[in-house]
Amino acid sequence: MKKATLTGRQARKILEVFEDTPSDQVQAILESGLLADLREADIAQVSRSQLRRVLGLKLELWPIWRTLTIGGVPKDELLARLRKGFFVSDWAKDIMSKPEFTTLPESTEIQLARATV
Repeated sequence: MKKATLTGRQARKILEVFEDTPSDQVQAILESGLLADLREADIAQVSRSQLRRVLGLKLELWPIWRTLTIGGVPKDELLARLRKGFFVSDWAKDIMSKPEFTTLPESTEIQLARATV
């Protein structure tokens, strides 16, 4: 694994995260070892919402509109399931027939929110 070096800009960003945090809270975070754990973690394997859920933090900026389970089935089966309860346009069928269209191998839950300007 390539060792990363911290640039001055990156160090300033890290300090900005804790800028308005009371010193006793910063000290508690440092003593907890959580930052060291994050440093060693493969963060690509954990979504921010999963981490926030585990830590008991607010999960969303906007109210959740729908929760969907996606993935876990090949695209042929996905299309067959959609056809049972929904109209699938020729355009959608064409997109799903392309080799670039893939489904997730494992099923996972995603949350959708409606955002308005």
